Amino acid sequence: MGSDCSPGRTANPAFRCIAFGFLLLALLVPPSWGQQKNPGGPPPVAVMAQLSRVTVPDVRGRTPGDAQTLLQKVGLLVGRTAETAGPGAAGTVWRQSPAAGNVVVRGSSVNLDLVPQKSPTNPSHGDNEFKRLVPSLIGRSRVQALELLSRVNLKLGKVTEGEATGAEGTIFAQNPQAGLWVPVLSSVDVQVVQSKKQPSGGSEESPSIIVPSLRGQTTKAATQILLQSGLRIGAVSSGNASAPVGTIYAQQPLANSRVRAETPVNVWVAEAKSTPTVSVPSVIHRDIQSAEGFLQHSRLRLGQVEHQVSDNFVGLITAQSPEPGTRVEVGTSVNVVVAQERPLIAVPDVVRRDEGSAASILSAAGLRMGMVSQKVSEESSGTILSQYPKAGTKVQAGTNVNVTVSHQLLRQLIVMADDPNPEIGKPVKFHAHLDPEGSQFKYLYTFGDGAASKWTSQSTVTHAYQAAGSYRVQAVAMRGTTRIPSESAVIVAKEIEFKVLLVPTPTRAKPLDEIAFTAKASRSDLPLSYQFDFADGTQSDWSPEPVTRHIYDRPGTYPAKVRARVAQGRIVESSVVPVAVGVIPWTLWAALGTGLAGLGGGAFIFHGWRQFLKWIRVVPKMDPGGQHLRIESREGWGDNCRLRLVKPPGEQRIVWAGGPGRQEGPHS
Repeated sequence: MGSDCSPGRTANPAFRCIAFGFLLLALLVPPSWGQQKNPGGPPPVAVMAQLSRVTVPDVRGRTPGDAQTLLQKVGLLVGRTAETAGPGAAGTVWRQSPAAGNVVVRGSSVNLDLVPQKSPTNPSHGDNEFKRLVPSLIGRSRVQALELLSRVNLKLGKVTEGEATGAEGTIFAQNPQAGLWVPVLSSVDVQVVQSKKQPSGGSEESPSIIVPSLRGQTTKAATQILLQSGLRIGAVSSGNASAPVGTIYAQQPLANSRVRAETPVNVWVAEAKSTPTVSVPSVIHRDIQSAEGFLQHSRLRLGQVEHQVSDNFVGLITAQSPEPGTRVEVGTSVNVVVAQERPLIAVPDVVRRDEGSAASILSAAGLRMGMVSQKVSEESSGTILSQYPKAGTKVQAGTNVNVTVSHQLLRQLIVMADDPNPEIGKPVKFHAHLDPEGSQFKYLYTFGDGAASKWTSQSTVTHAYQAAGSYRVQAVAMRGTTRIPSESAVIVAKEIEFKVLLVPTPTRAKPLDEIAFTAKASRSDLPLSYQFDFADGTQSDWSPEPVTRHIYDRPGTYPAKVRARVAQGRIVESSVVPVAVGVIPWTLWAALGTGLAGLGGGAFIFHGWRQFLKWIRVVPKMDPGGQHLRIESREGWGDNCRLRLVKPPGEQRIVWAGGPGRQEGPHS
């Protein structure tokens, strides 16, 4: 019995379930199932034709936005984005997965690791008071320079272009120069090699442009695509292929291969079919021998074989043209690109070089600077301390060389003096103090008066200034290639303070008598010399002896003095001391005059006192008969006298009542 599946008839429910099961199985099972497993047989071209591959670009050192734009330009997506510890400027990509150069399916995702944002520097730590050593940026790109400067707390300043030898976009000059000390957060201006215009006949630059796929495009559209990619349309040929008439079905160079800018791309355009055609099988990831047999089985033949250096699928085909699934004439040649292993290169020695020079050396050797880690050391910041792989190791071209660079331990050198205000000629002890301390350093002092010490392992020296004034003292500590200069210390040297006194013995003498002159200084710790001025027109020579003798041959008073001198420096003069020779000094005359005046004055006072003591006091008493007076004096008491009035008027007599006899006298 047969089944009737025409419209209008109801099918058996069991039959419908079986048919639905087979339909579902057909959709889920790949077309390759059921085919004979033959390694030389044609591959599932219908599936392979849909898997377009691209090369992963290098997005390290870029911001997430720039990385996304670059990935989308080649048909890739941004996958997982996370912040992980790594070198570079904060917020930029420092690692990607898959790595740059890998060939992946268009539309794949690329995971990005970003440098975490750094916490702001604590302003209380005083870091602005310190300085940084400018690293060498020569031979580095802008991104590498920004990363290197950020590690030493400096900034990238103005970026200008100029004509110079070297790779385009690399730095060939910088200001300030490498090796100079500048304040924290200072800007470093750079000049980069400007873009070079290459002649249309070719270019000396390395292949850097990925050839786009032109399959299925018209000649006009292909011309526009190539212009946007920095390439140009080459020869246009036609041939029979299983493709829409007027569309491109093959190209040379092949899609996804790397070429130089302005390289012409030859294309083949499909025309009306006139001969039998076959579908081009995929020979991607096959070796040459198996690919050639595979193509022969498909009635095609192996065409041009091009080798390109690659880190993946070495010895296997990475690109082909025409692309898989293209309908071409029987016997058409299929050109392929085979991945070639990079040649082994001996790793150069970059230890003890600065980071910029190391990057240039590695680049010239065909290698790249890899991971850069830091380690605190005595070496200048940016100096390479170690590398991996080690120098001399054989590696493939383009291998990353990881390095450890120095983050210099910042020491401060301080100069101190025991006496910042010394007297001239007096030795001063200077100390150089390292903070933090270090061993095996040598020191050199400059004292500001034109004198300098020798290099010494002792941190203390002595120096004496010979002239008064203000001086700036500096010191330098050195160990190996490390030099630490100090700030200036101000020393003010002053004149020596002292006094001198002249003592003649004796101070009075006769002519031709010998007189000793002694100079007495207020300080006995000074090396003094003396010169005596005798004020008679002569003076002694300078001598360290403080005592001398002199004879005056004529009488007179001489104002002698003495001078004292410290070495060949300051001279101090004593006060004048008079020396009397053969004359009576005024003091003696004054003493005689004073004596005479004292005797005369004493006699006068004594006589007057005696007269004063002779006084009397008359005391009248009432007497009816006559007037009686009582006289009191030092010579007697109780004497009586009678007062009688006699003519002529005006005369008065005093008659003593007692005493030896009668006494009268006028009374006034």
